[in-house]
Amino acid sequence: MNKGLSSDLKRIFPNTNPIARPIIDFEGIPHPNWLVGFVDGEGCFYVKIKKNKSRLGINVVMVFTISQHSRDHFLMSNIASYLKCGNIEKPKGS
Repeated sequence: MNKGLSSDLKRIFPNTNPIARPIIDFEGIPHPNWLVGFVDGEGCFYVKIKKNKSRLGINVVMVFTISQHSRDHFLMSNIASYLKCGNIEKPKGS
């Protein structure tokens, strides 16, 4: 993503001119409502049910998750720090 056009697309669209994207430095979460808007677009809550060896045989966990590309690790670290909780996990196989 954002690595420019593939050779096939360059061939199909020969008159396309690339535009440089500015690098934006993240300076922290400016306001709690910013985080609400970000999570509305990139996050969710769900219930996870896992088998375990307890008397009931299951474990029910409420999960709050935000998904981002690995290049946004700094942003995710800042969100976890702001919320004073959380783990940053990479998907299996990546």
